[in-house]
Amino acid sequence: MLHDGEELITLVDEEGQEHDFALDCTLEVDGQLYAVLIPLDETEEDDDGPIEAFIFRVEENDGEEQLVMLDDEEEFARVAQAYEEFDGWDEESQDYPGESED
Repeated sequence: MLHDGEELITLVDEEGQEHDFALDCTLEVDGQLYAVLIPLDETEEDDDGPIEAFIFRVEENDGEEQLVMLDDEEEFARVAQAYEEFDGWDEESQDYPGESED
């Protein structure tokens, strides 16, 4: 389920299957723009633990933005750390403001 203001992004995997994601946020790390996506089936509250998020580097190709998977572990670690420190993230409860398990 998308919340107000969330953007829907559909990605196609190597096998041609479409997967829908909600754009959680974009953030800049070391001058590079990154997008954090959450699978739509993960956006619902569940008791299976923290919501899985995917981090992509945003690159421009022929004037269009493309999402590129990160294959460098150090780059991933830097961006993941920045995401955890993101203003809206509450590490203790693993919720964003306005979200609760009530």
